[in-house]
Amino acid sequence: MNDLHTPPVTTARPAFRAAVAGLLLGCLLALVGLTTASARAAQLPLAAPPRALAPAGEPPYEQRVPALIASIDGFWRQRVRGYVSPGLQPGYETTGVTCGGEAIEPGNAEYCFPGRFITWDETNLTRPYYEKAGDMAVGFVLAHEWGHAIQDQLGQRFRLNIFAELEADCFAGAWLRNLYTSGQADVGDVQEAAWAIRQIGDPPGTRIDDPDAHGSSKLRGAWVAYGFKRGVHACYARTQQVMRAG
Repeated sequence: MNDLHTPPVTTARPAFRAAVAGLLLGCLLALVGLTTASARAAQLPLAAPPRALAPAGEPPYEQRVPALIASIDGFWRQRVRGYVSPGLQPGYETTGVTCGGEAIEPGNAEYCFPGRFITWDETNLTRPYYEKAGDMAVGFVLAHEWGHAIQDQLGQRFRLNIFAELEADCFAGAWLRNLYTSGQADVGDVQEAAWAIRQIGDPPGTRIDDPDAHGSSKLRGAWVAYGFKRGVHACYARTQQVMRAG
């Protein structure tokens, strides 16, 4: 990822953005090889029958989460020239950490651009995810936020928030691919990540030009799958392509 660069992005007029919102949704799907109809059935790759999640078999949370963090950090250190690890502020719900002086909503995870750190709610998000689904449900959440840290380090700018969110999803899929192909994750781990994606999609009716839009769970799953199939460079290239198309 040493040769990545960010082309200049202009700001579209509000009326124009509203007019092309529907077209952009089609682009977001088409550029990961999906139609609107097929997106309804979009899943992470790996043709395997669904199986029950078994979080009881995981190592203790306090032992596994640091290992996930080290894995994501190492993944990016090998791919970005001059990489600097983002700061980490776990458990903002108990520590009172803020971002830019503003409180963070409960049950969330966030990359704080002003402070260049990642923070997450352990009580209401990551521990429940770990207990309900397993380690890769938490891994996906952290890898997604790490994707925003990478965007910051690359100096990327996005016309719509959803572009940044979907690229971060794609980056998370690329990290998961690396674990899977190296034998550090199996089909069950992929299904844990897919469970997490199903929990965090935008509610129906959310416009893609909404400043807080992240994408539906199906759309997000499609971009994670694309990253899993194609890797980091493809994620970056597709995001640039869809922004130009919009």
